[in-house]
Amino acid sequence: MENKNLIKKTLAFIVLFVGIIGTNAIYAQTTYKTINGKTYVFDNTKKVIFNRAQNNKTTQFYATEGFSVNNPSIVSTTFKNILSAERIKELKKDKVAVIFECNGEGKIESVKFLFNKTPFLTTQEVEQLEKSFLTQSFSISSNLEKNQCIKFTIPCFFSRIQK
Repeated sequence: MENKNLIKKTLAFIVLFVGIIGTNAIYAQTTYKTINGKTYVFDNTKKVIFNRAQNNKTTQFYATEGFSVNNPSIVSTTFKNILSAERIKELKKDKVAVIFECNGEGKIESVKFLFNKTPFLTTQEVEQLEKSFLTQSFSISSNLEKNQCIKFTIPCFFSRIQK
């Protein structure tokens, strides 16, 4: 009789413990990290990192076709300039896609970092990369109107960056 009660209590404890852990895992999918007054959203479900203040731009209409980007090397060059040689070596097996939202002239207005697994960039790296990207422009060939905003993604393969 005592063994049955002990087994029931143990099972109840295990079920309760698994339930708490499972609930915790669901709520821990999105974290907010602040650096220098900027809050970045690390969304582990969607595998994306973005500046919370820039996210309100997604309500705008962006063209996703009808243009070409003539200087995509900006992405790998920026990563090369921001990350140390050791960090790039550490990330050799990883890749990231950078989602750019630009004005019609190619000026970068916001960036998001998209991963194929759990986001691996630090808050400091994200802030430095964003700061650098926001000072740059892409050369765009397009038949779109100059006031038409555009959105596109460029991948970065760390195995291809030489430093």
